Amino acid sequence: MATSYVFGGACRVKNKNPSAIQITAEQILREARDQQGGEFQPPKQKLVDSDELLEYRVRKRKEFEDKVRRTCSASVWVKYARWEESQRDMLWYKYVHMEEVLGAVANARQVFERWTAWKSFVRFELRYGEVGRARSIYERFVREEPRSSAFVQYAKFETKHGEVSRARHVYEQAVDVIDPEDDDVELLLLSFANQEVDRARAVYRFGLDRLPKSKTRELYAIEDMLVTKKRLLYEDEVTNNPLDSDSWFDYLRLEESLGDKKKISEVYERAVTNVPPKQEKRYWKRILYEKFIEWDPSNCYAWLKYAEMEKSLRETDRVRSIYQLAVSQQELDTPELLWTALLQFEISENHFERARQLYEELLNRTKHLNVWISYAEFEASSGLDDAGCQAERVQRCRAIFHRAFNYFSTTASTESIQEIQQHLLEAWLKKEVSFGFLGDVTSVQHYVAKGVKRKRTMKILEAAYNWKMQKTSLD
Repeated sequence: MATSYVFGGACRVKNKNPSAIQITAEQILREARDQQGGEFQPPKQKLVDSDELLEYRVRKRKEFEDKVRRTCSASVWVKYARWEESQRDMLWYKYVHMEEVLGAVANARQVFERWTAWKSFVRFELRYGEVGRARSIYERFVREEPRSSAFVQYAKFETKHGEVSRARHVYEQAVDVIDPEDDDVELLLLSFANQEVDRARAVYRFGLDRLPKSKTRELYAIEDMLVTKKRLLYEDEVTNNPLDSDSWFDYLRLEESLGDKKKISEVYERAVTNVPPKQEKRYWKRILYEKFIEWDPSNCYAWLKYAEMEKSLRETDRVRSIYQLAVSQQELDTPELLWTALLQFEISENHFERARQLYEELLNRTKHLNVWISYAEFEASSGLDDAGCQAERVQRCRAIFHRAFNYFSTTASTESIQEIQQHLLEAWLKKEVSFGFLGDVTSVQHYVAKGVKRKRTMKILEAAYNWKMQKTSLD
């Protein structure tokens, strides 16, 4: 575009055709923006005393108040609240601190009750050693705010204080209460699995079954990792010691839980090809007996054979443990055989005091006549054979018969009870006769003379007469 300039006057354009290069307003603004440089950065402030801090807080509060008054935006309120929280200048905190400084712990606790700041409330109680109160606060916390994070904090609190069973109960309660859509439910299951190492796979399996797939990617990865790790561990064990039956059983249980039939068959085939040497067959028997009684714990025959096998190996402690475990079962098909075998074992080992305790335990379970008579027979024969011990045995035996007769005397009088008393007196009288000069049949006759009617009284009198004649001949 050609122009001509006239000094002292306006510019005159000779060529009014458009220019080849057009300059837009956008280009002008962009160049102006680029020439401005960076944005203005206010200088950093450093607060050196409380007055400057107070002035800063007043200024910031005024700014936030003006913003929320102009915009009424929720984001502005959130920023305002976060700033106030960052200043740690909360009224509740000051109130609690004042009460604690004054030693008014109860008043501080009431403030916490109204404040419902659960974590701070728990820390407050723990500062004063109130573990029980802290536990109650956690219970209220998870009841009013049933979130995964709350249950995890509660369980970690119980674990920290050595209450593993309580922590387990908290996790189990959380599993029943928590919504599967909770954002932190995966964290809850991971924490539960870390707490319950033995049941970790069951916990992960529960999570995989209950949670949506979007929340179970990490659980699937952990499940696969655990299975692979266990499989490698069992492979190393059975490779290093192919005769370790426990490792084979653990390996088989792992594969059975996964349900891969081909893999299960393969492991079984590998296991049965390893035949243990003859001298180790007793360990087979032990495992087989354990499996037998695990399958049918009420089978007394299996318990007896297991104890006999251990007795043949002279494993006295194991024999005793097996018998004690056997008699503690809730249901047994022939419990009298087990009790008899256990009593005979203790007597054969000369553990008379243990046998005596077993008789007392058996009497707490049943007051059968045979138990009383067997107890009396035991007292009559246990101990040394010198004269002093013999007299003591007689006294012990007689005391058992007295206890038995008193028990049946207080029982409702029926024909069956009278028959039992008859048998008891006959056994007692025979035992007194067998004691010789230490015996005393008059005590038995005293019970007969008290009015105990029997069909077989003549036999008792006949036995008493024989004892008297024997004693006369000795004199």
